[in-house]
Amino acid sequence: MVVKEAKSFFQRFIGLMGKKEMNSEGLLFRNCAAVHTCFMKFTICIVFLDENDKVLDYQTLPPWKVSKIVEGTKHILETQWQEEKAKEIVGQVIQMEVC
Repeated sequence: MVVKEAKSFFQRFIGLMGKKEMNSEGLLFRNCAAVHTCFMKFTICIVFLDENDKVLDYQTLPPWKVSKIVEGTKHILETQWQEEKAKEIVGQVIQMEVC
């Protein structure tokens, strides 16, 4: 899967705020344990990853909510996956091409 990484302070601060849809398969936040969906216009799937990009858990998050905190989370991947897809990959390592 190809994902964009939010690297700079500005990219991390803005994230998906104000966008009508995602422009990639996902947005990756390294060294991040929780996110919010304030000022967002659509529901996203939050995927909680450990230091090896293994999926620990997931959460469907509508606008104006704050994600839960999952023990062991080192990175967050924001996607538009359906819950069924997220359920299937819990416990697996995600192979990502980060740009």
